[in-house]
Formats: sequence, structure tokens, C-alpha cells
Amino acid sequence: VIDESIRPDVRWVRHRSTLGPLPRWGLVLVVVLIGVLVGYRMFMDWVSDQMTPSDLPGVEVEFTIVEGWSTNDVVASLGDVDVIDNPAMFRQWMRCPMGVRWLID
Repeated sequence: VIDESIRPDVRWVRHRSTLGPLPRWGLVLVVVLIGVLVGYRMFMDWVSDQMTPSDLPGVEVEFTIVEGWSTNDVVASLGDVDVIDNPAMFRQWMRCPMGVRWLID
């Protein structure tokens, strides 16, 4: 089927906008910046949720650290007795270098 509305003897001319591609790339930049800001905010909220206790303080728990335990052993035991909500995040906080501590504090 041949479309009769398109004739081969007609020269098609594309009219470019006077500003060129600036409006299009400006829109792309705005969309990317909004995406980065929303992603950053969501990540920071997630980190905050991991570091903030989910429950009110409960009853006191007696906890003994056995000589020879590593940091991993202590963190795992604290998680087992429900002293901390997220042992993995607490472990990262314990090992965190000062350059990244702003993220968690």
C-alpha cells in the first residue's frame, strides 16, 4: 500500500527552533536533577529509619560480653537479645570512617 499523501517530488524542510536544543536539554537536566534529589532524600530517609529505634525503650537487659568476642560477635548477640533493631546497620556504624559518619549521625 502506497500512501498517496506523501509525494516524492516535494522537498520537506525541517524548521528548527530559534533557541536550538537548549529547551530540550534544559528539561532533561531538570528531570535528572529532580530524580537525583528524590533519590538522595529517599536514601537518607532509609538510613535514618535504620538508625532510629522502632520501639520505645523497654525493660533493662543484662548483657555480658565474653572475652575474646569480636565486634561481629557482640553485634550479633545484641541483635539476638533485641537490644538493637538492625545488627547489620549497627555494625556499619561501628566501623564507619569519619568521612562517612555524617551520613549516619
